[in-house]
Amino acid sequence: MKVIFLDIDGVCNTFQKRIDPTISHQHWTPEILKAHGVELGVRPELMNQVNEILTEVEAFVVITSSWRLSEWEKVKGLIEDYLLPGDVIGKTPYLPELTRGDEILAWLKDNLDVTHYVVLDDSAEENFPGVLDNFVRIDHHVGISDDDVAKAVKILSE
Repeated sequence: MKVIFLDIDGVCNTFQKRIDPTISHQHWTPEILKAHGVELGVRPELMNQVNEILTEVEAFVVITSSWRLSEWEKVKGLIEDYLLPGDVIGKTPYLPELTRGDEILAWLKDNLDVTHYVVLDDSAEENFPGVLDNFVRIDHHVGISDDDVAKAVKILSE
């Protein structure tokens, strides 16, 4: 099975609203975003980019975004509105003392049928120990680009 570990903010949307700098990007929950005037949402053209990867390599999506921490069904439904039913197969565990890379490794440990995976995220590389060979850093000002899609397809196809 091939898996895309998908962040949302900065990958599937590019809102530029300033969030309280004392709150770590990894802890931006839907409630925190809403308190700062940011609604849950994605840009359809960026979701089309994700769809392109899914279609080309027959992969599934696991949500790594901090959005997974609350309102899971709403978040899953929002993403599935742009994907095929069943494309979203889960979310990574929340391990607050560890990095997002550690959360991905924990999910992989519990899902041994994964043969290939890619991580799409706009966070810094130091947040992804152990998975850097599968990491595509997205420019949060642009969202997922054609070049990012090509890199992801290559990683999932090797």
